[in-house]
Amino acid sequence: MRLLHHLPRLALLMALTAALAPGGAGAAVIAYEGFGYGAGADLSGQNGGTGWAGAWNNQGGAPTLTTAPGLGFGALAVTPGAASTAVVVTNDPGAKITTYTRSLATAFGTDGTTTYLSFLLRPDSGFDFYGGLNLGGGLFIGKSGTPVTTYGLETGGANIASSSVVATAGEAVFLVLRAQFLAGNDVLDLFVNPTLGGAEPLLADAEMSNVDLALTDLLYINNSGGWTIDEIRVGSSFADVAPVQVSSVPEPAMLALVLLALSAMAFTRLSGKVRQRLPTKVDRCKWQ
Repeated sequence: MRLLHHLPRLALLMALTAALAPGGAGAAVIAYEGFGYGAGADLSGQNGGTGWAGAWNNQGGAPTLTTAPGLGFGALAVTPGAASTAVVVTNDPGAKITTYTRSLATAFGTDGTTTYLSFLLRPDSGFDFYGGLNLGGGLFIGKSGTPVTTYGLETGGANIASSSVVATAGEAVFLVLRAQFLAGNDVLDLFVNPTLGGAEPLLADAEMSNVDLALTDLLYINNSGGWTIDEIRVGSSFADVAPVQVSSVPEPAMLALVLLALSAMAFTRLSGKVRQRLPTKVDRCKWQ
């Protein structure tokens, strides 16, 4: 009977706990890499993050080292660390090409599915002619080679879809790919610096629908030196790959819910005390 007496209070406590829990139910992230390996660590052989089937593997070029504190974009949820490839000084263009691969536990490209990929990218001082991320061997996301100066999508053979956002040294961008895999050509949309904390953008900054990508489980960090990449996420929705950092200060609506729950708890406790003070049947007989 004591448990039944406390059920309303327990229910309120559960509701209050849910209201204060960070991130609510949580995002369904398929894979995540935040590069938290410590400043100066070689990326090759690192196996952190979630949703991966193996470690990073250097396929050639200059070493990519992890740096601190990492990149940021507005209220995007981030963790310390990033991966930076130094500027390579050489007259041999091929010697500048740096490629690191890593296998995902879940492959991209099954027809009838939609997958989202996001990451932060920054051209550093003296950055070379291209930098970004490859999805398998079929799709490049980032800044393509000369004469392209903006971020976009590329599938080789000069098949490039460009945004209007120019790559500028020292300025990180947040790139989000939406890949709709269809029986024929796929629909690929790139959002550059989309608004966080709201609905998925209605219009893409670059789009491509003239290619049918093959099924793949590989991601490539791919650049020619002088680039930093961070916060790689793969998910099944825009919200999965564009999470907002949980604030320590509740929003007005959340604060109102918390205050309501606290008030209800106080009222329940007060009601219990009033009931305890009412005279019992035996007590009332004394006054008759």
